[in-house]
Amino acid sequence: MRFLSPGQIKLLRAGAVSMLDIIIPVYNEEAILQERKQYYQALKTRARIIFVDGGSSDQTPILAAKYGDVIHCEKGRGLQKNCGAKKADGKHLLFLHVDTCVDAEALAAVEQAMEQGVKAGCFTLKIDDPGLAFSIFARIINFRARHFNIID
Repeated sequence: MRFLSPGQIKLLRAGAVSMLDIIIPVYNEEAILQERKQYYQALKTRARIIFVDGGSSDQTPILAAKYGDVIHCEKGRGLQKNCGAKKADGKHLLFLHVDTCVDAEALAAVEQAMEQGVKAGCFTLKIDDPGLAFSIFARIINFRARHFNIID
């Protein structure tokens, strides 16, 4: 399952590192990190990436270290997010799943919103799978965020 569209890697051009810290909880994500190595290589030029490893038994920490900082924490997405936030020193925080891709335009929109005083937000969810169940799931999540301000 992939959240959001993969974006255009070519949009992630090298430039000044932003004041954005991206926190990504990981646990045995070796395959995804291998598959997305070009994406993460480009992403690290735009923001500081903090991978929070929950005790992986594969090569996840070694691969993640090629693209950002790796810290270790107990397993659990919420625990890992909190641990990453405590280690972050950027002005803004963005929490992503390891299989989520955002392009340069989305990162710029996040930074612009934060500069305008927005305290929290979320992206519209798009799952790159033609299955009906995934389509329904994405619609429910987007409806929940849009109408009830429930974000994750």
